[in-house]
Amino acid sequence: MGDNRYLVEELEDYDEVFELAEGRSMRCSSKKQFKSKPNNEEQNFIGEYAKTDLNEGVDETLGAPIGEFESTKSSNSIFPLHSYKSHSRFIFAERGYVQCEGTQNYIVFLKNVIWSRMLSLFVVVLVFLTSFLLSYNLVGMNDNKTQAPKQSLGSGGELDFSNEEFDSPDTGMLVPIVKSIDIKGNKLLVDFENPEGSGNPYKMWIELEDGNRVYESEIIPVGGKPQNTESINISFLAPGVYQNALVAFEYYSEDSTTKLNTAYIKMPLVYSE
Repeated sequence: MGDNRYLVEELEDYDEVFELAEGRSMRCSSKKQFKSKPNNEEQNFIGEYAKTDLNEGVDETLGAPIGEFESTKSSNSIFPLHSYKSHSRFIFAERGYVQCEGTQNYIVFLKNVIWSRMLSLFVVVLVFLTSFLLSYNLVGMNDNKTQAPKQSLGSGGELDFSNEEFDSPDTGMLVPIVKSIDIKGNKLLVDFENPEGSGNPYKMWIELEDGNRVYESEIIPVGGKPQNTESINISFLAPGVYQNALVAFEYYSEDSTTKLNTAYIKMPLVYSE
């Protein structure tokens, strides 16, 4: 240990009590109080102390103490002093300051904050993982929606547009099958009749690949046809062909009060003015 011994003053206006060791405390200036003092940046820090410095064994990362200090109020308690900033600031944080007698020199008291910082780090990681998983699930939901036509039709491949008027998805419900969705002006030219054999009313809508919905029908009874085919939302459309438009058939109970399931079909949308 160095030969330097410093006497520190426990001033009455100090607003903090720092535990130096078991049963031994010392009045000191809190970080807030110290920072509020004029010209605090000009003060000289000659060393620092942490309660763990009393533990048996030498922490090689600290090096040997540069001296020791004691209070002017008690000469029975002497503590080792290490050079300023010799302790890791990830593990320790500055919590108190005491002035050496008759000088503008200060000793810094440190508190071990590793557990609180590890807890904060754990919370940050947990929040990040939770956000990632939620985002992943939302992407997965959208992917499932995109793939739904292949799954619901049970083809295992691309949609096969046959000459049959209707096809039966895995749901057991009949859906109209057409080669493309033809729209002219604000009118839907495709006849999406609800077949007699479907057994259930449905509501249908048409969305572009970017998710913008251009049409939504009322609930169509069995054997019925959409009545609002001239209410296309053309604000999202320009003349041309839109690949991978999505047609959804949302099935209801026979009394049209309860949603059952939904079948999806991908097909081109052809728009002309």
